[in-house]
Amino acid sequence: MKKYQKITIRKFEQPPFGTNSYLMSFEGEKEAIVFDPSGDPERIVKKVNEENLQIKKIYLTHGHLDHWIGVKKIQDVFNSSVYLNEKDYHLVKKDSGQMFGLFNLPMPKKIKKLNLEKIILPNGESLKILETPGHSPGHVIFIGKSYVLCGDLIFNGSIGRMDLPGGDEKEMKNSLKAVINKIPHNYDLLPGHGPTTDLKTEIEYNVYLKEDWINN
Repeated sequence: MKKYQKITIRKFEQPPFGTNSYLMSFEGEKEAIVFDPSGDPERIVKKVNEENLQIKKIYLTHGHLDHWIGVKKIQDVFNSSVYLNEKDYHLVKKDSGQMFGLFNLPMPKKIKKLNLEKIILPNGESLKILETPGHSPGHVIFIGKSYVLCGDLIFNGSIGRMDLPGGDEKEMKNSLKAVINKIPHNYDLLPGHGPTTDLKTEIEYNVYLKEDWINN
């Protein structure tokens, strides 16, 4: 769990691929937000119910199945809306999991187009959105005050795969450059897999953020 002033962000590591789903709640507010719900959404629903909250909105960093297969179960409980960059709509399909031996995926109810400038939080604050293709065509990150929900763009010591549908190495390098240039280096990175890190650490130690790779 991470606290950023009056915002609390809880991480839920989810099957089947160890995806990090995030529950964001707000001091004095009854509405929470979920990012990238994966294969065990019941844990998220349980926590939300324990705190007497509601989930009205779900946001996806991108359209790979491990970041949305928990959406429908949350929608069934809270009738939540789900938002995704329309460039990744084509990735959300019932047969998306066949290559992994996963069939008849629980499909989200109507997906809404993500505003690519910012989202407004229940407490009136906003998260800036930055398009970061490379892992997928419509990948985005959500930038708060001192933290970034960075999906599968940057991990602790690594970056997102580029060999999955829609991956592109050139786009990935451009996205990483944009992050380095536009985001303060002391910001926390809350990734789609693995432990939390920060941009300063990744610039210093992550080989994929070094000039030898990023500018090659």
